[in-house]
This record gives sequence, C-alpha cells and structure tokens, in this order.
Amino acid sequence: MANKPISARFTLELEFVLCLANPDYLGHLAHAFPHLLVSPEGTAASTETDATKFVRYLEYLYDYWRKPEYSQYLTHPGTTLRNLELLQQEQFRKDLINIHFRQALIDRLAVFDPPPGLPANDAAVEGEAVQPQAVNQDVVAADTVAVQA
Repeated sequence: MANKPISARFTLELEFVLCLANPDYLGHLAHAFPHLLVSPEGTAASTETDATKFVRYLEYLYDYWRKPEYSQYLTHPGTTLRNLELLQQEQFRKDLINIHFRQALIDRLAVFDPPPGLPANDAAVEGEAVQPQAVNQDVVAADTVAVQA
C-alpha cells in the first residue's frame, strides 16, 4: 500500500496538538485567548460560545489523535492525549490561568514524561493514569501553603 501524502491540515493539527502538551503554551492560551477556554459569565447554557466550539474541536482532536495510526506521529503521546482529555473539562480550563496550577502540571510532566535519557517515575511506567483531580488537589495544596507563608 502506497503512503498517502501528508495534508496541510494534518500538519497544522499535529503541530497544534503537540503544542498542547506544553503547560506554558496552555498558559499562553489562557491569557491570550480566555474566550476559548471559558464562556463569559452570564452566558445562557444553550448559547453556543467560542469556548463550547473549542471544546467540540478538542473532542474531535482527542478522538482522532488517540487512534494508533495517528498517535504514532506524537512526540509525547501520553502528555498530549492527557492534556487533550483534560482540556475538555471546564474546571481544568479555568485553572490554567493560575501560575501555580501550571507549575504543578510542569512538575508532573517532569515525572511522568521526562526528557529523553532520564528515567520515568516507576508509577508512570506501570501505567498509572494521571487524574485531573490529582493535579487540582496538588495545586490547591500548593496555593494553601503559599497563602499561609
């Protein structure tokens, strides 16, 4: 079977989902494009906002890129797919504005998806899933300590 040429859309979406693995990029989205992550206060639930459209797009990307024939192109598939899944949760998107929350994501990234040549955390190797609640609780604990200091 001959290889099909890679389309511009495929390349564009691949570059975008790879960026979503980076907590600093998620922070950039939260600051530069907050309307994509959180619907404005007072918006009726039935109103289609930029945020609801973006969540649908994220759902599409997650469903597409988790397929083995496409996930093979992801340089950090675990982090990329985890962030795509977490971005579908409203609380996670709201929390991205918080620098401490993003730092917790960065810290977790170093443990579960280390740079090449460094060993991964044993729990990550055994396939322990990273739950958004765990990230949120880590950040809440860090914020509590920072406020008390």
